[in-house]
Amino acid sequence: MAVGGSRLLCGAVRVLCSGTDASAADRLRRRPAARLRADGRGGKRARRESAARQRVEPDAASRRGLTHVSRQAQRHRLYFTSEPGEVNMKRVLISSGSTFESEIGYSRAVAQGDWVFVSGTTGFDYATMTISEDIETQTDQCLRNIAAALEQAGASLNDVVRATYVLPDGSEFSKCWPVLKRYFGNVRPAAMMISAGLADPRMKIEIEVTAFRQA
Repeated sequence: MAVGGSRLLCGAVRVLCSGTDASAADRLRRRPAARLRADGRGGKRARRESAARQRVEPDAASRRGLTHVSRQAQRHRLYFTSEPGEVNMKRVLISSGSTFESEIGYSRAVAQGDWVFVSGTTGFDYATMTISEDIETQTDQCLRNIAAALEQAGASLNDVVRATYVLPDGSEFSKCWPVLKRYFGNVRPAAMMISAGLADPRMKIEIEVTAFRQA
C-alpha cells in the first residue's frame, strides 16, 4: 500500500504540474529578468530607451547653448536684412565731386549698415582738381579726402579698420610714414602696401580704407 500510495502521489503531482497555467509559468520564468532590470543589473532595452531620450531631449547646458546660438542668429538676421521694423541696411552712395567718379562709374564711398567702404583715393584736391608733386603732401591730401567721405557716412578716420596703400615706387613708402602716423597712430588699422602703377603718372600714392562705425 505504501508503494502504491507513493505512485499515486507522484502521479497526482505530475497531473498538477502538467495542468499548471502556461502563462503563470512564463511569468515565473520572467521574474528574475524583471528583477535584474529593476535593480540595474540588466535591462538592455531600458538602457537603450534612456539613451534615446537623452539624444532627443538636450540637458540644461545644451538648451542654454541652443538659446545662445538662436540669439546670435537673430542678431545676424536683424543686421543683414532690412525688413519692416528691422535694422535699415539701405545702401548710401557718397561722392567727392571728382570727375573720375562719373566718368568711370564708381562712388567715392559706399555705406551699408555700419560698414563704410572707401574707394582708392589719391592726392587730388577735388575742389580744384590739382595735385601736389611730393608724396608727403599727396598722402596728407589722400587722408583729407577720405576723412571727408567718411564724415558724409557718419564715420571718421577713427573708425578705420583696414587700409591699403598703393605706390608706383615702393621705395618712397617710408616718406609717408610720418603722415600716416599722424592720422592713424592711435587707430592702427590692419594695413598693406602694394607697389603698382596708378592711372595718372602724377599720382604717387593711392589709399583705400574700410571703416566700421562705432555705436
